[in-house]
Amino acid sequence: MSKPVKIGPWGGAGGDERNVQAMPRRLVSVTIHSAEGIDGISFTYVGSDYVQYTEGPWGRTLNTESTITIDPTDYVTEISGTFGTAYDNTIVTSLKIATFNDQYPVTYGTPNGTPFHIPVLNGGKVVGFFGRSGDLLDAIGQEKERMMVNEIVSKLTSECWDKCITGAPGSKFSSGETTCITNCALRFLDMSQLIARKLGGSQ
Repeated sequence: MSKPVKIGPWGGAGGDERNVQAMPRRLVSVTIHSAEGIDGISFTYVGSDYVQYTEGPWGRTLNTESTITIDPTDYVTEISGTFGTAYDNTIVTSLKIATFNDQYPVTYGTPNGTPFHIPVLNGGKVVGFFGRSGDLLDAIGQEKERMMVNEIVSKLTSECWDKCITGAPGSKFSSGETTCITNCALRFLDMSQLIARKLGGSQ
């Protein structure tokens, strides 16, 4: 299993850095405490060693408690929310966690400030979180399952075939088709790397 890619975090610079104990493989549940903002978060996940781990609470366990249980056949597809000023600090003020089976999740906290919204594309999965916390959840980021090589090849083949092969394919590519496919593949890979860098993904 490849090491997950970190995307984010979003929020303030207060509190202490928070990370997972083991390389995550699958999220099992997420518990959120919220009111005016996100007071705290904890989550349980299965590591790459197939052992179950629990992180948190990152922040405090006051106010409304809500637990999202993720069925083994389901997975988290994105996190979104806002960060801004609450309790005189820059913190995560609201949070939504969407899964494959629940595309319209509940909003926890109070939307206020700067929005963030990063979906995981091409069948990817959010497998864990990282961030910062003290008395509150100051910042949060997601760890996404890295796209496997065969998924990249499949995506690249589909995109470039549709773009470059406009008629019935012959026994071999024409020079124009070959040039088009080569340029398409290079643009796809360059853009994938650019997006990963922009989102803060580690290679």
